[in-house]
Amino acid sequence: MNQNQSSDPVINGDVWKAFSCKVHDLADIVWNDDTPSDPLTRAEGARYLLRFLSAGLRVCLELDDTDHPFIDYNIYGRMSWGLDNPDCNYSYARLNPANTYRIKGKIGSAKNLEFQVTTGHHADGQFMDWQSVSALRGSDLTLDSEGGFELIVSSDRAALSGCNSLEMNSDSNFLLIREFFADWENEKPSSFTMEVVNANYPPEPLSTAQVANHFDLLNQWLDLGANCWRQFAAGILANEPSDIVPFLPPAGAAALGGQAYGMGSFQLEKDEAVILEFTPPDCLVWSLSLCDSFFQSIEYEHRQSSLNGHQSVLLGSTVPASALRCSSCCACTRAGARRGSPNNWESAVAIWCANFRKKAPVFVCCALRYSSTCPSNVCVTAALLPRPQSGSDFRMRAPSSKPSNAGPVLRRHSSGLP
Repeated sequence: MNQNQSSDPVINGDVWKAFSCKVHDLADIVWNDDTPSDPLTRAEGARYLLRFLSAGLRVCLELDDTDHPFIDYNIYGRMSWGLDNPDCNYSYARLNPANTYRIKGKIGSAKNLEFQVTTGHHADGQFMDWQSVSALRGSDLTLDSEGGFELIVSSDRAALSGCNSLEMNSDSNFLLIREFFADWENEKPSSFTMEVVNANYPPEPLSTAQVANHFDLLNQWLDLGANCWRQFAAGILANEPSDIVPFLPPAGAAALGGQAYGMGSFQLEKDEAVILEFTPPDCLVWSLSLCDSFFQSIEYEHRQSSLNGHQSVLLGSTVPASALRCSSCCACTRAGARRGSPNNWESAVAIWCANFRKKAPVFVCCALRYSSTCPSNVCVTAALLPRPQSGSDFRMRAPSSKPSNAGPVLRRHSSGLP
C-alpha cells in the first residue's frame, strides 16, 4: 500500500494539509478591514501570529505528554499571548486523571507562587467555562531544611494522604503554575521537575495516532483558541470610554483563582493623559501593564510598559496614581492615532484592580489599539504620578483632587501636560 492509499492522515499527509489550512486562516486576524494597516500594527500582528503558532507547538505538542510530562513555560515575554501579565512566570504541564504525579522542586523568592489543577484546554477557546479543581499556594507547602518540596497530584485520595498534595477529578486536564514577582532584580524563580509515579521508561516509540492527536489539538488552538482571544480583545475595544468596572471571577474559575479583574476603555487626544487613581488593595500583588490589540503584552525588557506595587510609590501618604501619558519623544510603549483622526488616540483598557479576598493577587492591564496614522515616534508611557522626571523622556502632572474610596477611577486629564 502506498501513502495515497492509506487512511491514516499522518501517512497520507492529510494531517499536514489540514494544519496548513489553519495556519493560512490565521491571516484574517491581522489582514482584515478592521485592523489598522499602518506598518507598526501589521508588523506586530505578523509577529504575534508567529508567536501564537510557537506557543501552540509548545502546548499542543511538546508539553502534551501526560505519561512522561515536562513542566515548562507556556507563556513568556517573547512568546506573549492571551493577555499575559509581565510580573508572572507561567508554567504548564498536561495531566491524565488516571496517573499519579510527583513534582519535586525548590522554592524561590517570588512574591506569590500558585499551583492549580484545571479542567479544559487552551485550544478549546472556552476558558471562561473551565473550572479550578484544586489549588495550593507556595506558602502552604511543607518544605525541607533547604527549601525543597515534594508535591503529589492524583485522583487517588490514598496517595494524597499526609503530604503536599493536589487532587484531580475525572475532568482534570492540566497543571498551571504561576509565580508573581514584585522585585524583578532580586526575587528568584522556583525550580520544578515532574514525573508519573511508577512510569515506564523509556517511552514507547512515537505512533502516528499520537501525532494525529497533537495535530488535532494544534488545529483547535489555531482556530478556536485564536478566535477566543480575538473576540475578547474586540469586545474591549468596542466599549465606550468609561471608568473601570470591577469584575469578580466566579468561584472556582480556572486560571483566575485568587485574582480580581475590571474592564474599561479610554480615548485620548495627543496632549491628554489617562489617570488611574485607587487606594492600594489589601493583597499580595497588584500591577498595571499594557498590551496591544492582539492581546500580547507590550515588550517590557527594554520599555516601561508595566508597574507593580513594589515598583511604585504612594501619592502623598495613602493614594497612588498611575498615568498613561501620550508623548512624541519618549521610547516606551506604543500606541497610535485613531484612523481618520490623526490627533485623536483610541485605546482600550482591561484593568485588574479590584480585591475580593485578602492576600489575593490583583492586577491592572491595558490593551492598546493601534491605528493607521500612527507616527513611528509616538508612544505611551506607564509611570507613577506625581513625580516629574526632570531631564528624562517623560513628565507627568498629579491629578487635581484625590479620588474617593469607592473604587478605581479612570478619567481624562489635559491641564499642564508638557
